Amino acid sequence: MFLENALVKNTLKIGELIFLILLYFYQSIRRLIKRTIRKIRRRGLRRGISRRASYVIFTAIAVIFIVFTLYPNKSNAQSQDGASYKYFHKIYVESGDTLWSIASENKSDKESTTDYIKEVKSINKLKSDDLYAGQMLVVPYYAETLR
Repeated sequence: MFLENALVKNTLKIGELIFLILLYFYQSIRRLIKRTIRKIRRRGLRRGISRRASYVIFTAIAVIFIVFTLYPNKSNAQSQDGASYKYFHKIYVESGDTLWSIASENKSDKESTTDYIKEVKSINKLKSDDLYAGQMLVVPYYAETLR
């Protein structure tokens, strides 16, 4: 009832929704296991787990697998084989600075200087390569750690 009302009003966050779904499956599995144990005690091991119980168990395992696949552990994502994360900071142009010199100071080793210059021009909406002293630019930079 709560889940239906919350879904209609769109008040649930994705984490709460996943928790409620897992709670529902846990309670369903628990009820089925109790019923199965009662049946086994009454009838013996002849019947075993019902088809419905096996479907619920399979569905619960599938949901748990999907949840852990969609929400990976952040500690594994920090530094995987030299992965770098893009950040932005602002700089002020000094006299004598060019886009090429700014690019050579801030670009990653994997990126070409011309691509970096195009990105800086796009971010700052520059029409030409001309810069003047005191001009503020937002430039991307790369770091190995997630901040």
